[in-house]
Amino acid sequence: MYKLLSVKLILFLVGNFFATASFADAYVDGPIYGNYCKFGVLCGDERIDATYDNGVMYTLPNSFKRVDERKGNQCYIYINQKSSFWGGLAKRATGLSPVFYQYKRGPKHAVSSYEKMGTPEYIRFKCY
Repeated sequence: MYKLLSVKLILFLVGNFFATASFADAYVDGPIYGNYCKFGVLCGDERIDATYDNGVMYTLPNSFKRVDERKGNQCYIYINQKSSFWGGLAKRATGLSPVFYQYKRGPKHAVSSYEKMGTPEYIRFKCY
């Protein structure tokens, strides 16, 4: 009885260790870029600095609990149904896709200091 219980306990602890280790945060190392397409053909990356919700400007986080894809030291979060983080943000913001802004000049707390970039196909950042 005790032997069976201890084996189950060890398997549970080992499983918990690997489960938590595989879902570590992705920390941002540098600027965050959004991939924007014009006319569905011309695509390019633009730096994004903030998002705006309910009259409040928010800076982007320094870490993400979940990313959709990792390629080397690059992390990608797709702005569509695949991404639970941005999908949740979009649902809270009246069901629309999140809109990002790029800092241009002036005080960082003023909305007028930012240019509206729109909703990218995905965001990309260097991560560790």
